[in-house]
Amino acid sequence: MIDDLDRRILGALQKNNRLSFSELADLVGSSAASCMRRVNKLRAEGVITADISLVDPKALGKSLTVVVTVELDRERLDLVDDFNRAMRGRKKSLNAT
Repeated sequence: MIDDLDRRILGALQKNNRLSFSELADLVGSSAASCMRRVNKLRAEGVITADISLVDPKALGKSLTVVVTVELDRERLDLVDDFNRAMRGRKKSLNAT
């Protein structure tokens, strides 16, 4: 069961997972030993699934990738066809840059 302290620990770790247990304890109002036990338990229980590094895409010369779901009313086939043509044309222009 996750309690309020676990939630504060998880919130702090989501912002910076490189905190020492002492720094984490100061942020969440607990002891370093308690934080260490709780973090280890959260990892063992699969609540914390990974410690990762987020990389700035611009530093790698990449742009933002977005996945979008679009729902269209199939009763208006003219609108569906217009949308499909627009997306096919857009994809070609994006690949050209």
